[in-house]
Amino acid sequence: MQDFLSHEDTRLSFKDGQRVLIEGKSGSGKSSILDAVVWCLYGKGRVDNRNLVRQTGKKATVELTLKDGGREFRVIRKATNDGKNTLSVEELGDADFAPIPVAGAKNIQDWIEKELVKASYQLFINSVSYPQDNAENFVKQVA
Repeated sequence: MQDFLSHEDTRLSFKDGQRVLIEGKSGSGKSSILDAVVWCLYGKGRVDNRNLVRQTGKKATVELTLKDGGREFRVIRKATNDGKNTLSVEELGDADFAPIPVAGAKNIQDWIEKELVKASYQLFINSVSYPQDNAENFVKQVA
């Protein structure tokens, strides 16, 4: 994450199958880590995209590297203060990452949901994550 919400330059790495607990004081940026994942994958956040850019920054960037079986992908989403957004997905080849053969932001977004994450935004939010202070609704969700 670069200049995303409260994060100037934050890099996190997780091992396969690792369970993670993110702990910290109120306002330290814990929720914005999950916000970054959701925004990078779906382009939706708790706030307007222009408000995602850190106060002293010009452009918010979130990059996720995800593994799907034996394949590895990098999803990169950027937003500027003036509302311009970009989205790209790259797949690791023999030596380096190369763009997937899908053109256009809408088509790339559809590909992410259908081929990579295999979940709509609503399904992801209701099964993988839940908004802060909304545990009660999460527990009541149906399969």
